[in-house]
Amino acid sequence: MTDRLTVTAELGVVDYSQSRQPGFDPLPYPSHYRGPAISAVGARLPVGEFLGTFMSLEGGLRGAPNSAQAYLDIKGVVQADMRLQLFRGFEIGNLPAFLDAEFAWRASGQFGDEARADLTFGLRPRADLLLLAQSFSVVSPRPPAGGVAYAQKFEVSAVYSFTPRLSLQLGVIDAPVGWNSPAERGVASAVWWRF
Repeated sequence: MTDRLTVTAELGVVDYSQSRQPGFDPLPYPSHYRGPAISAVGARLPVGEFLGTFMSLEGGLRGAPNSAQAYLDIKGVVQADMRLQLFRGFEIGNLPAFLDAEFAWRASGQFGDEARADLTFGLRPRADLLLLAQSFSVVSPRPPAGGVAYAQKFEVSAVYSFTPRLSLQLGVIDAPVGWNSPAERGVASAVWWRF
């Protein structure tokens, strides 16, 4: 919106299937859901710079329809997400690279409020190619009685720029560790549009 204010918006859809294992009780909800997922709006403001590391604060609201909440990391109609972002650009050899760290507090997760840490390393070996290695961690530090959530997820991907405006991201994602969280493993993709 301005040199200092960045506004974000997100619309989501999901196609979720959960396998049923013999001997386990049936799920309290259908094992398949296809439809609207989490949508979000937010704003980010820079805080300052220290020794080449740029800091910003971001706040947002996320929401999902009632029919989707059993399949997503949200409990309730709306949840708040507040995060501190640290960003540092540098070079490896002559190749531009960056590190991005985001530390967040998200309200109303499936098992209470959540502390999150999202880490991203990016390397650009060519002007039209960006390589990303990412880590996503979440824990519910104050769970309600009988519930706790923990998850560690990794994603490795490449973003190829077809034009200065249009890019395609393709990668793999895996959640090797988790408790009361989806055992995600598969392909991740996204379309980037610069404007």
